[in-house]
Amino acid sequence: MRTSIGILSWKARETIVKTLRSYEKAGIANAFDEAVIHFNSRSPQDDAIAREFAWRAAGDERNLGLLGGTAQLAREMTGDILLMLQNDCPVCVDGEKAREY
Repeated sequence: MRTSIGILSWKARETIVKTLRSYEKAGIANAFDEAVIHFNSRSPQDDAIAREFAWRAAGDERNLGLLGGTAQLAREMTGDILLMLQNDCPVCVDGEKAREY
C-alpha cells in the first residue's frame, strides 16, 4: 500500500516552515511514499518552501477555503492511505514544546 502525507496551507509561510522543520527533524516525510503541500492562493514563495523541504507543491491562485482545499489535497495525493494535516501541526514531543508554537 502506498502512503501519502499532505498539508493544507494558506499564507502561513513562517508557520509552515516551522512545521516542516519539525517533520524533517523527526523523519516524518521519509516514512511516506509521497509528501504534498496544497497551497491555497499559491505563490512562487510557496513553491520555494516546498522545494527546500523536498515536498511536491500543489494548488493555484485560488483560495478554496478549508473544506475545498482539504478535498483538493486529497485529490492531489496518490496514496492508498492519506494523512492530511494543516500548516500549523508540528511534531510536538511534549506539552511545553507544543506551547512554543
